Formats: sequence, structure tokens, C-alpha cells
Amino acid sequence: MAQPSIPVPLFEALKLRTIGQGNYVFTLPGSFCFGSRIFGGLLISFVHLAAREYFTTTHSKQGQPDVLSMQLQFFRLTFPSEASISIEDIHLGKSTSTIQVTVSQGGKKCLVGYLNMTNLQASKGISFETSWTLTPAPIEASILMLAADIDPRWISYQTPYHPESFRRVQSYLKFFIPYEPGDLTSVDQWVTPSDPQTTFTNENIGFVADLSLPILDNFYPKEATGCHAAIVAAGLLQKKDRENDIIRVPDVSSGSYETPAMIITLATNIEIKKRLPICGVKWLFMRAQAKQIKNGRMDMEVVILDEKMDLVALSSQVLSIVDLKRVKKTKPTL
Repeated sequence: MAQPSIPVPLFEALKLRTIGQGNYVFTLPGSFCFGSRIFGGLLISFVHLAAREYFTTTHSKQGQPDVLSMQLQFFRLTFPSEASISIEDIHLGKSTSTIQVTVSQGGKKCLVGYLNMTNLQASKGISFETSWTLTPAPIEASILMLAADIDPRWISYQTPYHPESFRRVQSYLKFFIPYEPGDLTSVDQWVTPSDPQTTFTNENIGFVADLSLPILDNFYPKEATGCHAAIVAAGLLQKKDRENDIIRVPDVSSGSYETPAMIITLATNIEIKKRLPICGVKWLFMRAQAKQIKNGRMDMEVVILDEKMDLVALSSQVLSIVDLKRVKKTKPTL
């Protein structure tokens, strides 16, 4: 099957233009959308990038170039167009500092967050070995076999890119999930960038954490195209196409998404545990898990690990469940 032709790779999209101390403007490309709205994980990556830029220029003497944690609140939808970021100092400390970051579009605030900055490489302090591991343990995987798409325990799926498909932003990652279904309330997945020149850096952690395959769809096994069974079936079809050298030209239905309801992020907290190599990494493991789905709300915790299964980041999200038909009717309003 032909690889989706993504117009703007992630590493090219994440570009800021400085317009003053702590003030930046940037462009939100239409390829990073669910429907008409910009994917929130892209905004998180821009916030991370701006904070890092701010502390390597304006506050370079602090020696705190790394984002330690983010507490973000989403207020309004954003759409493909230009947006801006403004940063305000809250506290500058010796080991950690706190800033407030605001994302605006069309003169309206869309996201406000507090970020703690530090130096992850130079951090020192009391440490104990906790021997923590994921429970239950993930199904074993070989990175070499995943890269070759031949691991018998995992099936790959990549959303074909089309500029008018609903979930086109998912085309930026290639997902691998176990053949065997797990608990309805969780999703284990290995992810790698679909663009061969792209790698995952710390700036991308929020993007990855927010793009997990949908847990909610597992509760609509006969209706949702994002449930475990549907993803495995779609992955097997792509596998068959590869084996038979069949090339399909993506159309608007290739990346379609059908389900009674979907989730929208209201707030997210992210704690980053380690600094990834500057050159980035090609593979991350992610477990997303929900504890309660009730009264139109859902929680989601995401654990991200590297190839060695070392802890990279933790994320928790407050989610609203909305009717998909309503979402699809959303028109861009700046």
C-alpha cells in the first residue's frame, strides 16, 4: 500500500517566529486536524518549543532548558491559520522556574498553561530504586521486527493521508498494536513517525501522548472504526496489500472515522522524566488507560517509555465525550 503523502512533516511544522521577548507567532497547517479543528497535541508541542526557546535565549543564564512539567487548560478550538504564544515569568528559581504560557488566535485566548523548567541532565537529589513496571506487562516486541513489519505479535496500521479526511493528523504516526485484545479500558501501542526524516524529541512528547488510539471506541465494537478489532482488520488489509504489491491511492474515505462519540481534551498534565537524545528517537511505547467513563466525561492516563522500556513521560487528561456528528459540523471561526 502506498504511504500517505503528508505535505508538512512534523519537524518542519514546528517553527516559531520571534516578535518580541517571550512573544512568538506560528502557523497551524491544515494537515494537523481532526475535521476542521487543529489537533491539541500540536499546540502542546508548540508550547513546549516556545518555552525551550525562551529559556535558551531570554533566560539562558538560568541553565534550565528543559520542560519538567506542563499543566494546560484548553478554552477554545483552534483552526488552520496563524496563532501566537506569549510567555510571562511567574517564578525564576535556582533549580526550577515557572512560567505562564498563553496561546491565542484571532485575538482570543485558546490555551493557558503553567510550565516548570529545569535542567534534566544536571538534576541531582535523593533517589531510590522503585522497581516499577507496567502491570500487566506489555506483550513482548522486537524493534527490529516492528521496523520490518514482521513481528508476529503486533500488527501495524497507518492512517492514509488525504487533505479532506477527518482524522488526517493520525497519518503522522504509524501505530503498532497487539493482535490479541486487552482490557477495553486500555490501549498498548508502539509508535514511530510515518515520515522517515522525523524523530521523536522532547518537544514531540505532548503530540504523541495526545494522539493515542481511542479507548472510547473499544466500547463501540460494531460501530467504531477506531476500536481494537477494526484497527487489526485495517492493519491486516494493509499487510495483504504490501505482500501483493497493491498500491491504493488514498481518497477522502481512506482516513474516514466513524463512531457514535469521540473525546475532546479539556485539560492535560504532563510530567517529563528524561531528556531524549537531541537527534531524537524513532520508537516510543505508549499505554493509555481510562479509569472511569461517566456522565459524558472520561479520564485518561498515558505512560510513555522508550525502546529500553525506560520511563519517558506521564500524562493525565480530563476529557469530554461529544457526539461525532456534532464535531463534524464544526465550522472554522477565528
